[in-house]
Parts: sequence; structure tokens; C-alpha cells
Amino acid sequence: MAVLYVRIEGFAAALAAPRGQTDGAPAGSRADPPVVVLDAGTVRDASPAARRQGVRPGMPAWRSRQLCPEAACAEW
Repeated sequence: MAVLYVRIEGFAAALAAPRGQTDGAPAGSRADPPVVVLDAGTVRDASPAARRQGVRPGMPAWRSRQLCPEAACAEW
């Protein structure tokens, strides 16, 4: 029996990102809004814009709000 696990960084954050705010800019550009996906008070995923500000999966939600207060937060 084989099991394949694929993790794509930023995938959940891309799905949770507000639509229509990128103004046609390519993904990963500075125009992308920062998005943080939370699960039980912990960061589960973060967009590239939020990662540039230091937000990482596994950190507490309060710390992500300190590092990136303008980020849109979505629940997993």
C-alpha cells in the first residue's frame, strides 16, 4: 500500500484570499493581500505576502496578528 502526501504552501491561503483585490497582478507579487488561515488559534497556512512579514505555519494566531496586522484572517 502506498500513500502520497502533497503539501502546497499557500494553497489554503490562496483559496481564502479576497477576490478582485490583486488588480491583475501575478501571484506572489507585492499587490497580493496578506492572508492567514487559522485553525484552533494556530496558523495553518499563510499567503506569500504574509510570509514576507514573518508569519509561519504553527505559530499562535496572536503572534501572526502582531507581525501582520493588516492580514485577512480566515478559519480553516
